[in-house]
Order: sequence, then C-alpha cells, then structure tokens
Amino acid sequence: MSNLESAPKLGAFSHMVVTAKHVPTMEKFFSSFFEIKPYFSNRAFCEFVLPNGFRLAFFVPTGTAGERFANDGERHFSSFGMTTHQLDALYERAISPEFVQLGVKVSGPPKDHPLGRTKFLVIRPRRKSLGDYPESVRERDAGKSIVGRVKEQGHI
Repeated sequence: MSNLESAPKLGAFSHMVVTAKHVPTMEKFFSSFFEIKPYFSNRAFCEFVLPNGFRLAFFVPTGTAGERFANDGERHFSSFGMTTHQLDALYERAISPEFVQLGVKVSGPPKDHPLGRTKFLVIRPRRKSLGDYPESVRERDAGKSIVGRVKEQGHI
C-alpha cells in the first residue's frame, strides 16, 4: 500500500480565512451583497457561517499570524466560488443601482460552463468606492468572487 492509499481522504472544505487590511469594509460588502449577518465580528476578525456550515472569515494578520500571513500579495490571483439556488436574482442584485453605485462589477450575465455549472464573476469594489474608510487602508487590487449554480441534480 502506498502512502497515498493510506492517507486520510478529504471529506469537504469546512472554512476559508482571507487576510484583509480593513475587516469592517469586507464585512460591510459581504453582509450587504449576500444579505447575511456575521456570526462574530470585531475590527480585526469577522466570520460568516453559511447555511451548509461552511465558515468564511476575514482577518487582519497581526501578532503570530502576521508572521505567517500578509496583506501585500497580489489579490487578482485568487477567487472563491459560492453556490446559490437564486443565481438569476443574485445577478440582478449585482447589477442593481445600489451595488453599481458602490463599484460592484460583473463579468456578464450568467453563462453555462462545463460540468453543468452556470456562473458569473462578481468583482467587489475597491474600498475607495465604499467611501467610509480611512484613505490609508485602501486596497491596491479589488477582490473577486465567482457566484454560480450547479445544474446537476444533487449538487445544489
């Protein structure tokens, strides 16, 4: 038996932690766009627990965490996907005046992709667009989120 065969199998992803220079801005965007309240929040850490139990947290890397994590990397190399039963409604929300005014952009209407997925890309605004943060904490690059719907039965 090889090491690979005896290794524990991955069951599911349970959480994702994302560094942020200004956690309240990330909380405000995520809360208002997806209409979800954080499970816990302060100025340095914010965690959302989704209906399926997946946890998404934003944090400022300080102390020991600051030795292992940083905010100065290029942000355009990553994105994260979210699944919804209401993809069309979420797309309409993304292009609504409320979020366009904040600088939210999308890749275009939902589009069919391989493996039965329909999705679009939401590009969250740079903090400058939100208007209520100190200028000194402006992000260099906007983050991205992929929002999609899986058409295959049993995957939603």
